Amino acid sequence: MGTDPDFGRFRNFIGKLKEAFEPCNSEGNALEDLKALRIGDTPIDKNLAKYKMLVTKAKLKDDNPIVSDLFLETLSTSLQRQLLTLEKPPKLLKEWYKWASRLNNNYKRMNNSWEIQKERRQEHRREKVELLQEQSKCHGRGHYDG
Repeated sequence: MGTDPDFGRFRNFIGKLKEAFEPCNSEGNALEDLKALRIGDTPIDKNLAKYKMLVTKAKLKDDNPIVSDLFLETLSTSLQRQLLTLEKPPKLLKEWYKWASRLNNNYKRMNNSWEIQKERRQEHRREKVELLQEQSKCHGRGHYDG
C-alpha cells in the first residue's frame, strides 16, 4: 500500500483539509483583478462594491496609498481629472469612493438632462418642418403659398 499522509490530530487534519481546498494564491489573483478592473458603462456603485470586495480579498489595508492609486486607475480619465482637481482632493479611500460616486452620478444626471433637451429640440424642429411643409402646399390654381 501507499503511504498515508500523517494528519496527526483532528485539528491538524482540518487545517490540512482547508489548505488543500484553498484557492491557490487567491490574494495575488484578487490583486491582479484590482489592477485590471475598469469602470465602464456599468453603474459606479456596482464597481465600488466589486473594488471593495477585491481589496478585502487581496488583504490590503484601506489606508495603503497603493489602494487609492489603483482605485483612481479604474476610473475614466475625465473622472480622474475631476477628482484630482477638487479644491481638496480626497485622502482616505472612503472619501475617494464618495467623491467618485458623487461626481459620476452628477455627470450622468447632466448627460440625461442634455439628452432630454436634445430630444425636445429635435421634436420642436420636426413640428416646425411639418408646419412649414403644410403651409407651403398649394391649395389650388393661383393661390399664394404665403
